[in-house]
Amino acid sequence: MNIEPQLAFKNIDPSDVVRAIVDKNVRKLQKHHRALSSCRVVFERPQHRHKSGDHYRVSVDLKMTGGIEVAVTRNPPLDKDRDSAFVALREAFDIADRQLTEVNRRQQSHGHERKGLTHEAELAAMSRMAPEDLT
Repeated sequence: MNIEPQLAFKNIDPSDVVRAIVDKNVRKLQKHHRALSSCRVVFERPQHRHKSGDHYRVSVDLKMTGGIEVAVTRNPPLDKDRDSAFVALREAFDIADRQLTEVNRRQQSHGHERKGLTHEAELAAMSRMAPEDLT
């Protein structure tokens, strides 16, 4: 299922190039994280700076099936005079990908623990059964 990302622009004119980059990154996330169910991206220019160049903030809010949410905000670096819009988008989606990978890893390890407990519970129940019940 392909999700359509919601994209909002703040303090900056909408851009088809930014839309295309967001779409590409969301498709990439969906390929790696199939439980992804929605995505909202806010692309903003907090202040317009004529002398030192523009800085961009990117927020990515992701929802996965099962009610899990991942939120990433990539703020402009303070030590740089300017910040590329493309770098800001790439870094925000890279962070989101790492966080989704961590969520998936935790879910898998938790699932293994649950299965182990269920299996132990089954063994305990079987040990309480009479031998003729096991055939």
